[in-house]
Amino acid sequence: APPAGIHGVPAMSRASLGTSASSVSTVSGSQSMKTFKQKKILETGVDLFNRSPKRGIKFLLENGVIKELKPDMVAHFLLNTQNLDATVIGEYLGDMDPFNISVMHAYADSMDMCGLNFDDAIRFYLKKFRLPGEAQKIDRIMEKFAQRFCECNPGTFANADTGYILGY
Repeated sequence: APPAGIHGVPAMSRASLGTSASSVSTVSGSQSMKTFKQKKILETGVDLFNRSPKRGIKFLLENGVIKELKPDMVAHFLLNTQNLDATVIGEYLGDMDPFNISVMHAYADSMDMCGLNFDDAIRFYLKKFRLPGEAQKIDRIMEKFAQRFCECNPGTFANADTGYILGY
């Protein structure tokens, strides 16, 4: 029988205590190492995105930060990742590439503008990115904003064109 400890609970030997403590620190150490690696991968991906969005997204896909190359997953990344350059996000969302347009639509469609007045909604929409300088890019982004605003707030305007003209 194991030796009695305090209050009749069997005492642990030093050998078993040492084994338990070291296995706990090994698990903890490997988890913190994994977390550190994930953080470094994300930081590298953000840095790459800020220099070249397509290269950054490719890197993040290859390293499992973005699970699949789907517009909603890229939009989620853009909305929820810190330290992304707001100007680069705006340029990316306004690009005429069909995938970028799909990402911009997913980005806007993920926003709940219900109950917001128009000026609060536009501030909310533009909170994470800056409008690009090119008129065609601004046009695409603002047209989608107006569409989404009208979906969330039916009856505010006769149609989305009114919201688009007011927003532009």
